[in-house]
Amino acid sequence: MDQSKFPIKRILGIDGLRAFAVLAVIAYHLDHAFLPGGFAGVDVFFVISGYVVCSSLLKDSASPFLPFIGAFYIRRLLRIYPALIVLLLCGGLLSTLFIPDSFLSTNNQPIGLWAFFGLSNFALIWFNNSYFAVTNDYNPYAHTWSLGVEEQFYFFFPLILFWLLRARPFSVFMRQIMKCLLPALLLASLCYSIKETSSHHDWAYFLLPSRFWELAAGAVLCLMHHNRRWLLTSPAQAAGVTSMGLGILILSFVFIEPIHFPFPLAIPPVVGTVFCIAGVVSASATGPNRILTLMPIVWIGRISYSLYLWHWLVIVLLRWTIGVESLLFQFLALLFTFVFATASYYFIEQSIFLPHSAAQKRRLIAIASCVCLIFSTRYIYVHISSGSRFQNLIGLSTVTRNRQDWYPHLNSMTGLMSKTPAKHWSTRQIFCVGDSHAGAYAGMLRMLETKDGVTVSIDSLGGQPTASLVYPLSPTCAEHEAKALEFLKRVGHSGDVVLLADLRVTRLCDGWGAVNPPIITESGRELAVKQAKEFVSQLIDLKLHVIVDAPPPIFPAPPFRGSDWFNRMNPVNRPGYTISNDFFFQHRAPAMQSIHELQLSFPNVQVWDPLPVLRLGSICSAFEGSPLNGKPLFFDGDHLSDYGGRKLYPSFKAILEKLWN
Repeated sequence: MDQSKFPIKRILGIDGLRAFAVLAVIAYHLDHAFLPGGFAGVDVFFVISGYVVCSSLLKDSASPFLPFIGAFYIRRLLRIYPALIVLLLCGGLLSTLFIPDSFLSTNNQPIGLWAFFGLSNFALIWFNNSYFAVTNDYNPYAHTWSLGVEEQFYFFFPLILFWLLRARPFSVFMRQIMKCLLPALLLASLCYSIKETSSHHDWAYFLLPSRFWELAAGAVLCLMHHNRRWLLTSPAQAAGVTSMGLGILILSFVFIEPIHFPFPLAIPPVVGTVFCIAGVVSASATGPNRILTLMPIVWIGRISYSLYLWHWLVIVLLRWTIGVESLLFQFLALLFTFVFATASYYFIEQSIFLPHSAAQKRRLIAIASCVCLIFSTRYIYVHISSGSRFQNLIGLSTVTRNRQDWYPHLNSMTGLMSKTPAKHWSTRQIFCVGDSHAGAYAGMLRMLETKDGVTVSIDSLGGQPTASLVYPLSPTCAEHEAKALEFLKRVGHSGDVVLLADLRVTRLCDGWGAVNPPIITESGRELAVKQAKEFVSQLIDLKLHVIVDAPPPIFPAPPFRGSDWFNRMNPVNRPGYTISNDFFFQHRAPAMQSIHELQLSFPNVQVWDPLPVLRLGSICSAFEGSPLNGKPLFFDGDHLSDYGGRKLYPSFKAILEKLWN
């Protein structure tokens, strides 16, 4: 290939297209209703990256192998990592200050760590964080998955292109094979995307094999232009093709839905981007091409990388603190995003790319420093995002600082905890089995373990109740129950206690806000009681003592979301942290009826009611004292805090004394 066939230069229209893409992504992330398909702006970036990266490599098409890939890797490293490292470090610091320690933030730190090495897309798979899952709305690093896809593409594509550029010495047959290699890989990736979208949606969304075709589409277009094919010389043709491409993109941003993404719904934005690039590459600046080359649009495109990096961190931090529901706070999110992105562009991105007259050794020093920074800042990130001393020193979040009162941390979510010997109940065992509310009793059970020597086993699986008593068990819940029973058969002894702990009422909110839970029907409740009786009868056959917890209070707002001055105004906290006794007694009536029916069949089943300990007069409150300076009894709308669990210790111990003494 002759490099002189296609002059490679910066194309203003592509910068304008970048602006179009990043603004769509920002609008979608601010509020999905603004632009329901705005997430497809990432696919626009993929096609642009394929085109631009191929153009960059073609500059060195005559170079030997090592200079060819080495120069490219250096350019990409300098382009991506300085701004990314600053973003990750700032994210680690700000997360420590403003994001409470909770189940919503459990995966934040590890995903941030993998982002240092361009593998956050894999981390999101490993930690089961679907792109459209609500947990990702609270993860400040979730958006780095697309950088991971691009970085992995940058690693493999130069190797492919190098052999394509060296096809001339081979036989005619081999040259034809090499020419078809990239289109063949594109088609293979598309076919893989078809398969994975239906079978492993998250894999299809996050991983390079099902996204390669999008980046390859841009690279194929660049190679066609390099060989003087599909270069539009007529201004009318260029304007028409660009208009068609922009029209497809606008329709994609408005109407695309995530359920069929990336196949087939990634095809329209990819095709639209290909059309747009084909149109703006021409020298014509008429019609839509002129719009894409307006200086404000081009400027937004120039800072689009920093905009993409910073917009999500800003939105997530605001979502954790003051909220982003109102137009005012959405405007603030845009303002902060542009301020930080502009600073990142001029002080980090531009300072890395030195003028051509600068000494080459300065660039080598910069790349060496960048590599060192990747590894050194990774450790700094770990310390600022998880170091307890740092959190105690300057951590603003009450939930993060006062862990001993808030989040009910477990030594182990499943399996036996370490046994404390030489106590009066050191030969006794308690098995706490149920959904996540079983784990919320960790504070109480830990006290029984340390003070009384009881061996404690907690089998807590979120959303998987056992002996629900109000909702029939799903197949996965039945499987969880069966595994718990097998475990009890192996390690349980006569006289041991099984605490069946579940929610058993419809919740009013979760960690994100108000919810619309499934309604408890009479037929469903009756079936749930029947299933619970079958389970309890097997426990009694094992000569185990069975304790069923009556539902503790529930609340319309999650206390941990409003535990500090900077997040109390968040709209999620408006419903408050109290409910009346009358409301709750009526609300839990179906559960109490089911418990009564269970006791009629099994009189030896003990019922333990935490409500008398947690109730304050005529109301139920999530705090002991005021929310400003009181102790939290609950972590969120229906899970006990660690302090709340510890407060229940005397009440539960009294039940055990009746059984064991």
